[in-house]
Amino acid sequence: MAKVNSSDDENMPVGAGSSELRMWVRLLASQVNPKDARSAIVSLTAAGKRHFLELAEAHHRWISEIFADVSDADKDDLVRMLGNLRTLMTEPR
Repeated sequence: MAKVNSSDDENMPVGAGSSELRMWVRLLASQVNPKDARSAIVSLTAAGKRHFLELAEAHHRWISEIFADVSDADKDDLVRMLGNLRTLMTEPR
């Protein structure tokens, strides 16, 4: 899908993105929205759920590696500061 997103052309030849399209078809299931036939409801297939779990586990390992040398006190400070930032960003101006 990166090819589609970064394509300089407005249209992309079918062959150029066919492997990416096959991957998405395998990972996602689509059904017509019973409340509005003009839209679709998309969900993960069993293969999509497995792939998502693989990605989530890899992400967890990556984050653990990044923070391996950060002290517990610094991690606590970071969590506190991010919480403060979230509060500031959600308050009405």
